[in-house]
Amino acid sequence: PAPMEDTQFVAQMAQFTSLEQMTNVSQSFEKLNNLLSGSEAVNAVGKQVNIEDGSIKVSGVITAATRGEIPQVQVDGKWYDWSTVKTVYIGEAQANR
Repeated sequence: PAPMEDTQFVAQMAQFTSLEQMTNVSQSFEKLNNLLSGSEAVNAVGKQVNIEDGSIKVSGVITAATRGEIPQVQVDGKWYDWSTVKTVYIGEAQANR
């Protein structure tokens, strides 16, 4: 019975190691996604966008952006999470008339 217990122990250790590696990969992908989202937000400065945040719908030009853990953009003086930006229009923004 002793060798079987050793085998089970080694198998369990291998499973824990595998789980830890998967967790590390997942965290790395999350960091990469945040970095890319921050870059997208910064590149959208000066662009016309549509934002939907729950019942709030806003259309305007992004005047500033952050690259933090949760990237944000500023439209008409208010800050919104980058994830709420639903449309980014290509080209220069039109001045409000």
